[in-house]
Amino acid sequence: MEETIRIYHERRKHLTAEEAGATQEDASDEIIRNATEQALRILKEMQADRDSFRKMGLTIEEKAFYDILMALRDKYNFEYGEDKLVDGVVVNEKCKSLAKEVTKEESAELKMAKKSPQRNKLCGTILLLKK
Repeated sequence: MEETIRIYHERRKHLTAEEAGATQEDASDEIIRNATEQALRILKEMQADRDSFRKMGLTIEEKAFYDILMALRDKYNFEYGEDKLVDGVVVNEKCKSLAKEVTKEESAELKMAKKSPQRNKLCGTILLLKK
């Protein structure tokens, strides 16, 4: 929309007063047509996005989080693996192994905190931040 208005103002700079008056109506119609097309395109994109999270059975917040994960996956070329349905539960072996690694790291941090009273407060804070 801003681009359409900018083009209109640029055109006005190069016209005489008579030319500007003669083309004012045409320019107004073109601006309204462009703005309408842009608004309709935005509405269609919003509807498609709204439909996409409903089709997935997600809330809008969950869909936003999902979109972020997918963007990061694409940016860093991470492969999530394939989801499999096992006894009504979705299982992903790659994500399951990643979760095990995170759990191991958290267990190691807890052990360190128990052995070292000085680090207890720091490790406890780290664990709270992870939750």
